[in-house]
Amino acid sequence: MTFATATSSRSTSTVCESCWAGTLLSPGVGRGTSLARTESPSLAYRLHALLMLGLLVAYGLFVAIAWFSARYVVVDSLETRLKHDRDTLLVALNQTPDRRWILDRLRVPAIYDRAFSGHYYQLEIGGQKIVSRSLFGQLVADTWSRIPAGTCRQVEAPNALESFWLACHDVISKQGVTLHLWIAEDYSPVADGLKTLIWRLVLVGLGSLLCLWAAQAWALKREFAVFQALHQALQRLRTDAAAIDVQAYPKELQPLLSALGQLLNQLGRRVERSRHALGNLAHELKRPIQHMRICIESLSEEASKPLDRALSQIESLVQRELKRARIVGPVRAGQMARLPEDIESLVDVLRRLYPGKDVEGHCTVNATVAADREDLSELMGNLLDNACKYADRRVVWAVTREGRNVCLRVEDDGPGVPDEALPELTAWGVRLDETRHGHGMGLALCRAIVDEYGGTLRFQTSRLGGLEVSVCLPLMAEQADTSVDQR
Repeated sequence: MTFATATSSRSTSTVCESCWAGTLLSPGVGRGTSLARTESPSLAYRLHALLMLGLLVAYGLFVAIAWFSARYVVVDSLETRLKHDRDTLLVALNQTPDRRWILDRLRVPAIYDRAFSGHYYQLEIGGQKIVSRSLFGQLVADTWSRIPAGTCRQVEAPNALESFWLACHDVISKQGVTLHLWIAEDYSPVADGLKTLIWRLVLVGLGSLLCLWAAQAWALKREFAVFQALHQALQRLRTDAAAIDVQAYPKELQPLLSALGQLLNQLGRRVERSRHALGNLAHELKRPIQHMRICIESLSEEASKPLDRALSQIESLVQRELKRARIVGPVRAGQMARLPEDIESLVDVLRRLYPGKDVEGHCTVNATVAADREDLSELMGNLLDNACKYADRRVVWAVTREGRNVCLRVEDDGPGVPDEALPELTAWGVRLDETRHGHGMGLALCRAIVDEYGGTLRFQTSRLGGLEVSVCLPLMAEQADTSVDQR
């Protein structure tokens, strides 16, 4: 499926685009509604932020699960080893004939005999206590008292050499005698190992997140390139009749593009009908106006003056609307304005029309302007003709490139315009010099054309003494991008 804007003999494809943009982006749309021009965050930025937030949350959960899982496995392994040592101690525990309890040291693991080895036990049988040599005389009664019978707990170590223990307390009956057995292991090295492992996981994870961030940024940039391609395709609608192939874009964008195409075509047809109706109306008014003027001529001079003045105003309005209706707006295929050929041909005509005026200038831009050729000819012709009309002898013009715009400057050595009167130059029907023939619509029409293309029009006093007019219009999109790249 493809779409392109509707075209006709004089108005076209992108008239509808211009109207559509103006309708949707105007400060007041519809009844009592307005669209504030607020800076919205980038969609790519929001997606990037949400994805990174998701990755951070997922990685945080992974680290937390890894920490608790590793700790559970390590603690479970330590408890299993402590219970094994407990069983070994119970096997090594024997009662002498005099009813005293002793441990067979040959059966007790040697690590319990080395001072502060990190492995400890204590047996209480009645009033008798059997303590591992590794305790080396430490008072650990307070430590043992914090461990309920039948449980294993992490407790603070009673010496400054170790941080905490994992200790178990069991109440066991042997040979009809109840005994309490506490057995413990220094948990500090294991905890330090877990911390080291977690920190390594964090560092590796941060590196992985950076790689994922870079991959994500690349993927988003790659996928969002479709919007750049779409933007260029829409820009090309202003300059050629190439249709947009909706099927070439992701299916999520296809409904939007289809609706956009229908809207552009519908608005184009509406605008064309309105412009034709306006042109027809203005044209049909000419005949009754001519008839009225003939009737006025038959009246007395005193009676005809106010009627003649009113009729002149009507004629001015008709001429104004006809000129407005002829402004095409953004161009259609084959109607782009090409410099410097267009302006050179205009200058040749003006030199013949004003043989007593020295019209000189230069064009340093060999580019295509994003404007209809007839509109631009109307604009340049009005500016140059106006300068020739009011100049004493010299008219100087120049066409240059300024960034993404092409600018035309026209100045003359005529009487000029007072600074306070400059804002009135583009008012419809206003003529500051009443001695000259015209309806006062030349510069007003220039303003309308410049505004239609999103350009700028500026007036100031010329260095030659007269008026200087500067117009800047956007270049074609491709040439504008090239000019920026070459800077």
